[in-house]
Amino acid sequence: MHGKALLFGSNIKSKTIGLEQDIEPYEYLACMRFPQSSSFFSKTMLAKISPLNNSLYYAMDFELVVKTILNNGKIKRINNLLSHYRIHNNSKSNNDFKFLNDWAIVVYQLFSSLSNGLIYAHELKKLNLVTGNCDLNYNTKTTFTNSQLQSVFLQHLNLHYHYNYKFFNFKVCYIISSYIKHNYNSYYKQMRYKKYNIRATFIPNFLFKLLRK
Repeated sequence: MHGKALLFGSNIKSKTIGLEQDIEPYEYLACMRFPQSSSFFSKTMLAKISPLNNSLYYAMDFELVVKTILNNGKIKRINNLLSHYRIHNNSKSNNDFKFLNDWAIVVYQLFSSLSNGLIYAHELKKLNLVTGNCDLNYNTKTTFTNSQLQSVFLQHLNLHYHYNYKFFNFKVCYIISSYIKHNYNSYYKQMRYKKYNIRATFIPNFLFKLLRK
């Protein structure tokens, strides 16, 4: 079960985060979709999906979500505010790329555990989007269609694109968007990568920073 969380802190404007509507189980697999502080797992499910992988410091909770879905677990969304989370300079939540790197390991291992996901695990490696120890396979009691796994793959690539865009790693953005344009052109157009790439080419970084304030 998961709900909403209120983020607050001295340097940010308070805001409530969390999903606004129900999503399909496979849509939880591309990244962490809800605030960890407002989520709960049943004792029965934890017994099935343990042990906790503490090497994934930034994605232990995400891996639990993935393993829950792979074990046919049910995920329930509620609209209630369940936690308050204070953001400060030393917050774990400030390390965007560390979250992204650990999420990528989980997604890679997810794809590696599914016969129709192996191609996407290979592509993540080929794009150099996975680092660290990625040699685990998950026990699976469910299956996904090819279109569902393709959607997870593209959503995960989109996450990499925008995290790198946020931190001006435009070379990585060009590699990802070029790959998507070549292999999934309709998604390339849908996500308007061309617009973002033009901005990255012609707008100086200092102006980006001013516009983001």
